[in-house]
Amino acid sequence: MGSYGIACFVNTNEVFCLGQNTVAITNFRQDVDRKFIYYSLINPILKNQIEALVTGSTQKTISMKSIRSFQVAIPSIMEQKARAAILSSLDDKIENNRKTCEKLEEIAQAIFKRWFVDFEFPCLPDGAGKPTFSDGAGKPTFSDGAGKPYDREDLLKVCTYKAVGGLPSPSDTKHFVYVLLCDDESFYIGITNDLYKRWYEHKTGIGAKWTKTHKPVKVIHYEEFTSKEEARKREEELKTGFGRKWLKREYEKLLNQNIGSPAPKTKLRQAGKMVKSEIGMIPEGWNCKKLGEVMKFIKGKKPKQIEEKKFIDSRVYLTIDVLNRNSLLYGSVEKTVRSSKNNSMMVMDGASSGMLFFGQEGIVASTLAKIEADINNISEEFIYSILKFYEKDIKLHTTGSAIPHTDKAYVYRIDFAIPEKGYVMSNFNENLEFIRDKIINCEEASIQLKRARETLLPKLMSGELFVNDKDVK
Repeated sequence: MGSYGIACFVNTNEVFCLGQNTVAITNFRQDVDRKFIYYSLINPILKNQIEALVTGSTQKTISMKSIRSFQVAIPSIMEQKARAAILSSLDDKIENNRKTCEKLEEIAQAIFKRWFVDFEFPCLPDGAGKPTFSDGAGKPTFSDGAGKPYDREDLLKVCTYKAVGGLPSPSDTKHFVYVLLCDDESFYIGITNDLYKRWYEHKTGIGAKWTKTHKPVKVIHYEEFTSKEEARKREEELKTGFGRKWLKREYEKLLNQNIGSPAPKTKLRQAGKMVKSEIGMIPEGWNCKKLGEVMKFIKGKKPKQIEEKKFIDSRVYLTIDVLNRNSLLYGSVEKTVRSSKNNSMMVMDGASSGMLFFGQEGIVASTLAKIEADINNISEEFIYSILKFYEKDIKLHTTGSAIPHTDKAYVYRIDFAIPEKGYVMSNFNENLEFIRDKIINCEEASIQLKRARETLLPKLMSGELFVNDKDVK
């Protein structure tokens, strides 16, 4: 009833419940392949039978009697399996692409959350982790002291803002005494001329016996000296009972500062300094903004002409159904809003309000809006990531009773933090562009696979293309 004649294949042995107005086709004869029947049901030829058998004007429906009367040509069981195997292999590739896109989207969101919500973005200045030898192909690598090589990418994985952000760059003429805070709130004290490289060694369990079993959390304090002898002397002082008491006292001051206590300021020079803001603690040097300051919605418009096939001066018409890859429509371009592959779009009207899309080029439908960055140093990728992070909240905060609408005012009020310096944003954009390109390529490959399936389906089901089991591996 309502949505009728839609067939799907249940690819599980788990017990499931049927929804209202849904039927299950079971108890197949031994000479009938289940997948062959499924592909017969979605074949355009059988779709014509369904349309001829539906009843009702306001709410169209199809009866069980009509379903039992469907006419399907049944070849030998071996040929059924062979035809279904070809179509199934295409569907498997489409499903694998969907899962790949889903995983890539998860990775993109994980990067955004880690960098711009947890503030654990990579923080490694030039020269940190000075190369000690080459890998033989000209690529600089580093030695952990035991001959095990690692490179700058390995350092970037553990050298994040909260752990080492703001520490001095390495120097051949300077030496540093450093104090690590470990996961049991113990301290490890050492000296080095490269704080970042030494952090990597401790973090990966090759720096010292203590930090191998007491995992380091961050560099809680450092001091700078012009000679190794001075640094060694200060290291020995901090390792005394008096020095450790001083560290504990100053660390307690730091904790009180972080919870807003009026206690005296700590003398610790910690990495990853955080400051108070209207949205909570953010990295030093970052600013708070609202989405309304950096983006705008441009509502789509319905074209004068819409067709299922391409015509002169037409472009793909991006409705929700088209964006979900369930259909393909074309519209005339005159006086319309167009989207590029770099643009994001959001559903503004209807049950899907708040749903986000990107990576498709064409005419934006009237129920959607294109999202544009309204400031030079904010990228489309960054705005998409914020909106994706808050997508569930946006869907819950719609306006309207009979027909939901995306609440633009709510979206514009969303707060976020952004760095003053551009290297964090440029690195993030580079990562997101790479992931988005991968997603777009996967989705385009799926479109081609769907077209191949749609072309083959009626020909295979009608017997126009003959296939036997020997032709299918």
